[in-house]
Amino acid sequence: MPRERILIVDDEETIRVLVKETIRRRTPYEPIVACDGQEAMEILQKTPVNLVITDLIMPRMDGRQLLESVRSFNPNIPVIILTCYGTIDNAVDLLRQGAWDYITKPFQTGEFIQRVDKAMETLQLKQEIRELREQLGEGRGKLDLIIGNSPNVVNLLKKVPAVARSDVAVILYGDSGTGKELFAKAIHNTSGRATGPFITVNCGALPDTLLENELFGHAKGAYTDALYDQEGMVSQADGGTLFLDEIGDISLNVQVKLLRFLQEKEFKPLGAKTVRKADVRIIAATNRNLPEEVKKGEFREDLFYRLNIIPLELPRLRDRKDDIPLLINHFLKKYRHLHGGKIEGISPLALQRLVSHEWPGNVRELENKIQQLVVMTNTNVILEESLHLDDGKPSKSVEQPSEKLSFKEAKRRVVEEFERTYITRLLKRHKGNITRAAKDAQKNRRAFWQLIKKYNIAATEYAEKGNEAE
Repeated sequence: MPRERILIVDDEETIRVLVKETIRRRTPYEPIVACDGQEAMEILQKTPVNLVITDLIMPRMDGRQLLESVRSFNPNIPVIILTCYGTIDNAVDLLRQGAWDYITKPFQTGEFIQRVDKAMETLQLKQEIRELREQLGEGRGKLDLIIGNSPNVVNLLKKVPAVARSDVAVILYGDSGTGKELFAKAIHNTSGRATGPFITVNCGALPDTLLENELFGHAKGAYTDALYDQEGMVSQADGGTLFLDEIGDISLNVQVKLLRFLQEKEFKPLGAKTVRKADVRIIAATNRNLPEEVKKGEFREDLFYRLNIIPLELPRLRDRKDDIPLLINHFLKKYRHLHGGKIEGISPLALQRLVSHEWPGNVRELENKIQQLVVMTNTNVILEESLHLDDGKPSKSVEQPSEKLSFKEAKRRVVEEFERTYITRLLKRHKGNITRAAKDAQKNRRAFWQLIKKYNIAATEYAEKGNEAE
């Protein structure tokens, strides 16, 4: 199998050699070099390349022009801009134009390798998603509803073909706002039932009697206001999929009737004398711990085992932070089109702040925030002071650097303040446990510990009495 290739583009030979040797010695990738953008494009025409690292200021074709050319040639190739001439404005423009990342010279080798590895990992995950979409069929699968390239999202998408081929019940576990209904639609749209209806019932929004009526319908005369027969959602979903959201909220009485339907594929509308049948696949969702609800007697054990044949756990947004920039871009496009907003992008500081936010409401909360910003922001670019996260006041978690500083120094200060704040919050959340904090940050424990030492943070200060900050 051929090695993955990284194309290094810089008009300074010393930089080309330095970057080439760093990649050759510290990574499994094959480095190739070009002295300017024109030579780089000639190489791209002849040689498969997985990543481009380019200087910004070059003769003939500069880095900005090369970025545009690469994206036209193959938008799936990530481009990292390597520059010592950057400004915050330039950074915004380059990221808006499609750059994957930018690194300022001189760079630290460890940080440089991390950025390269991250870009290559992202490329691999994107390729896996493309293959999944080809496998399922773009028109049927509609996996583009699921936005994300993070490993836990990709792993979920990999399960879709097998889950879709089966007709057994599925339970989607996840916090509110994690996208359970979208994932249920993805399963339906890739299944043999894709041409049938997809019917959603919010079980938590209806009282006991209304929910039973909503599910199974009623016969004329079943109660005072029942002036005619009315079919329920089960009948409407015949030949398709019934999505039962917040299944953990249904009463024991309705649970009995739902269990019968799952066992026999038949049901009786309220007040009806005859039993009816329906061919329906059940996908349920909940933010509750159903095994615990079973132990407490709040959820029937037999119904739980009928539903829990394929359990799938959806990640919280804070467990897939790498997807936040993708989601922001998606929602910006969506609401810019819907509301006619003039916002063209988001500043690095604002993006950094949004990525570091906890998002207890998950993707739904992020979407609402972006919609609010599109409507309320008067500038072309969303700035950090416009976010108003947490307490409704402009965020002060990351200090706005002075325009009098060099780009390198301003970036260094912002990154350090972000890292210090982010690490402190993680240690507080995990009560000083370094291992769990590192796992939450998706970093290995050694690297996380080095950051703690770098900022002289006392992890033991956040530990509960009697527990060590291990």
